[in-house]
Amino acid sequence: MGIIMNPQSLVRAFASAPKQVFQDKDGWIDISYITPRLIAAAGPTDNVLVGIYRSPLRRLVSHLDRNHSKEGERYWHIWNLRAEGPGYSVGSEDMINWTFLQFPDHQPPSLNMLEQIVSQIYQFLQRNPKNVALIHCKEGKGRTGTICTAYLMLEAKMAGKTISAHEAGEVFTRNRMRAGFGRGVSTLCQIRYLDYWSRVLQMNETERANFDLFQDTKQMECDSHSSKITKLLIVGPSPLLALHRIKLSTYLERLDDPNAVEIADVRTTISHTISVSSVCEICLDRNIPLDMKELKLSFEGPYSLAYTWFNIFLEGCGKSNFEKGSNESHDFKFSIPWTDFDGFLGVQGGTPKQLFDRVEVHWNLRI
Repeated sequence: MGIIMNPQSLVRAFASAPKQVFQDKDGWIDISYITPRLIAAAGPTDNVLVGIYRSPLRRLVSHLDRNHSKEGERYWHIWNLRAEGPGYSVGSEDMINWTFLQFPDHQPPSLNMLEQIVSQIYQFLQRNPKNVALIHCKEGKGRTGTICTAYLMLEAKMAGKTISAHEAGEVFTRNRMRAGFGRGVSTLCQIRYLDYWSRVLQMNETERANFDLFQDTKQMECDSHSSKITKLLIVGPSPLLALHRIKLSTYLERLDDPNAVEIADVRTTISHTISVSSVCEICLDRNIPLDMKELKLSFEGPYSLAYTWFNIFLEGCGKSNFEKGSNESHDFKFSIPWTDFDGFLGVQGGTPKQLFDRVEVHWNLRI
């Protein structure tokens, strides 16, 4: 029987054009087999109108049941990463085969959440050789690609092999994206967090123990009253910077959903003045609480919406011979050029409006 090319299938195929999609006797569906047991997907829907250009939820479930179920037993599980809402009514299907672990669009997950998700996927696939894992966000590209790439790295490590973040990312891109449509994971801070994950997987026993202690708020012995974000140094500031808000944010678990995170302001607005000097120094005095593991720095204004994320441990303690329990204060900094920021990067009318050459975040930890 040939492929049914009904109008809805053609619309869905057009909407998902940058990605490789799956087709069978029922038409097109926006999923890609990264490996025979790891599936990337755009978020399905149970809305009739949205279903014109997105994969209907029932169509997705039908595909999984037809290809990955036997005698009424389902060998598939779905991980939904969408913090902006699941994309379909929870309860419209039997949700026993679903896990919701969610983080915002165009952002990296916290390292704790990344490890939690990929560990769950690995354990599920190890449970039965018939099992397959489907991961989806909204478009099935950035967040989905981050998790799929991180999983491929973990799978290789558990098999006694090493695969870099770049190599794993190429596997995802090759199997998810059409040729000439760019990388599967293109958000720079998501790529940074995949590099972090590579470092975590390569840690020796002592390094991993230190990292786990820092990530575990309950066990971490950190003097949060003495540990502070101390200053920002902005090198080569443009006068346009004065028109922009500078914000520091972090991830907090959502009170209404322990399996999701939201971005919470550390400082809503940082007051600053721009001098004629080549370096603008902004003094801060913000305590670092125990639950602050990731930090987001953003510049928001009429000429730019630029942001980046970094992990406090891996950009600080993880780069030195830092030993916990020393009860000493250690100073660290994260330095990043303007070109490594995500967002619109100051594009207005097609002309980039660079706000600075480089920015440094300085902090100290007493552990």
